[in-house]
Amino acid sequence: MHTPQTTHLIYVGGTFGSHGTPLSPLLPTCFCPSYKASLPHALPTSARTSCPTTSSRQQRTHAQRFVALYETLLTAYQTGARRFVIITGTDSLSYLAAFMAAAFADCHDITLIITGSMQPLLIADEVELQINEQSDAWANISGAIAVAQAAISGVFVQFANKPYWQKHPKIDSQVFDAFAGMPLPQASTQTLANFTVRLGKPSA
Repeated sequence: MHTPQTTHLIYVGGTFGSHGTPLSPLLPTCFCPSYKASLPHALPTSARTSCPTTSSRQQRTHAQRFVALYETLLTAYQTGARRFVIITGTDSLSYLAAFMAAAFADCHDITLIITGSMQPLLIADEVELQINEQSDAWANISGAIAVAQAAISGVFVQFANKPYWQKHPKIDSQVFDAFAGMPLPQASTQTLANFTVRLGKPSA
């Protein structure tokens, strides 16, 4: 059984977890140890991380991956989970958000935040897997965790320090502020001010 207070962090592929030249997604078994090490040792609420095998390296259509992820989330929801952060690729991010908003339309107590990054979490051209502190990945994941911890019901996108309702297009492939959309109401953003999360750097 899951508890409603647990924030579930799920990585399913995209630039956030990519590495190398040319840039390509790492397998979950390779990326996840660095991903988990970059998270703080203690969040204001408990957190669980997972890297399902629905990574972007698998030869699946978007629809198949969306359905597989939905089934994973639904199973967790049915056993008590209520807060989720999904890290995915930016090209499919808006479609995934719209799909999840429709799929969970009748679940009025779920908080589902979808994010990604324009630059990878890891330094792309370093042989060793090292965290890129200049990447927007840090701001996006910490912001997404903050929204999840605030437990504002609904499906949202967190990108470039802004939480959006799920309807939003990707408008730029070069800048960090790559999405346009309707931001959360002022009352909700004021609530988020109490849930700022700073990610801890992995120890050397």
